[in-house]
This record gives sequence, structure tokens and C-alpha cells, in this order.
Amino acid sequence: RDDPMWQLWRQAGREGFKRESMGNLIFLIRTFGSPGPLYRSMPCSIRRGSVGLEAEVLSYMPGRVIFSVTPRNPETYWEGHERCVGRIGCFEGIPQVWGLPLAKVQHSHCMHDPDNPARECRYIVTFVERPVFRFLSSFFIIGFCPLFTIVAKEFLFQQLSFEISIILNGLFIGLAIEAWRSALLLQNIQNNDVDNIRELLCLSDQRYMDLWRESNELRRLALHNRNISSYIPKTLLDRLRDRQQPPILGGSKREVTVVFVDIQNYSTVSE
Repeated sequence: RDDPMWQLWRQAGREGFKRESMGNLIFLIRTFGSPGPLYRSMPCSIRRGSVGLEAEVLSYMPGRVIFSVTPRNPETYWEGHERCVGRIGCFEGIPQVWGLPLAKVQHSHCMHDPDNPARECRYIVTFVERPVFRFLSSFFIIGFCPLFTIVAKEFLFQQLSFEISIILNGLFIGLAIEAWRSALLLQNIQNNDVDNIRELLCLSDQRYMDLWRESNELRRLALHNRNISSYIPKTLLDRLRDRQQPPILGGSKREVTVVFVDIQNYSTVSE
């Protein structure tokens, strides 16, 4: 952290999760619903972003998550301290997607510590969860109905008939069950949205990899054509490139005249 570039790398990680920096991608990220599900999916993103690293969530609870990042092959893998600092900035900036305050990151273990390097980089992230207002009504009904039933049994139902009291109890219990069912349904919808966004991100990563391979192939072909054009005429190169099938060995029989020429004293002149 004494590196003068530390704050710049950290700020770069934060900037990546600002709304103006993410563009339309922010609408996909927001389908996670809250920072918690996005933090839980971060190990997959870290593994896709760096084939030499392995990441996992060691512990998770609402508002707090612990990450562990380790090299898959410690003997051959090396990265600069700026990568570690950049990850801290990313972890801090994730809540910005939902307009929440920056997370607090404690870097308890570091592979880049010059005095006591650890075998892993461990990050303890403390963040503010997004208030899920759509669940509050369901939870209010779940908690209020039993309480109202107890109070009504003591004061109100004493003046009502037994049949009416049974009907009211059944009504309140039914409302509580419906609220509980609605909460589970909304949770399942959120989980499905998270799965869908992960699939979209995987497809996007695969598309970028395909484009990268195609770009490398085009560069290789361009270099190959440039090298071949030094030895054969351009017209012949164009004919070979336009063929639907690759060229094969063969030829044709013709009567030709071959002239063998020896220049007198050529070796002496060339030397």
C-alpha cells in the first residue's frame, strides 16, 4: 500500500462500477437485486478473468462476505500488487450499482506483503444490503396476524360467538400463509433472475473469446498472405485465396523447353 500508484488502482476499480461507466450493462447487473448475490457470484468472474487464479467465498452473511483468492500454480503464477489493489477497489465499488455507499474492505492476508507474504489474498467485505421493500408487506402480515389473533382472542372474541371466532382465526391464518407463500415466490423469482444473468454473462464472455480468436486468426492470415506475396505473383495469390477448396498437389503434363545457363566467372564476380 506504500506504492504511490495504490490510490489510482483502487480508484480505477471503484470507477468501473459507477453508473456512468457501466452504460447499459448496469441494467443486467441490477437484476441481481442487491450487492449480496453479486458478491456471491464474484469468484466465477475472477476465475474467468484470470485463468491463473482460483477464488471462493469462505463465509457469507447479509452485509458481510469473506473472499479467498489463491494462485492455481504458486510456482509459476505472478501478478503485481496493483491487481490486488484493483480488486479491493472493485469490492468497494459494487454497492454503487444500487446507489448504496461504498463497501468497506479489510485485506487481512496478502500474497504481496514484502515482510510476511501469505499463500492467499483474503478480503473481508462489509457492505449495506439493499432494502427490499417488496418483502416488508409480506413479513408485516406474517408477524401481525398471529399477534392480532392473540389480542383478539383475549379481548374481542369474548363477545363473539364461537363460530365467528373460528372464521376470523382461519382468515388470519390464511393471510399469513398467503404472505409466506408470496415471499417464497418472490425469492424464487429473484434466484431465477440471478441464474439468468449469470448465463447471460457466460454467453457474453464466450462471445468475446470467439471474437478474440477470430481476430487472431485474421491477423495470422494477413501476415501469412504478406509473406507469401513476396514469392508468388499477386494474381496467383488472389486465385488461391478465392478458391472454395484448398490447393492440392498435382499438376499437368506439358512439353516445355528448359534452358540451363552458366555465367562465366560468376562465383568470382559475386564474391
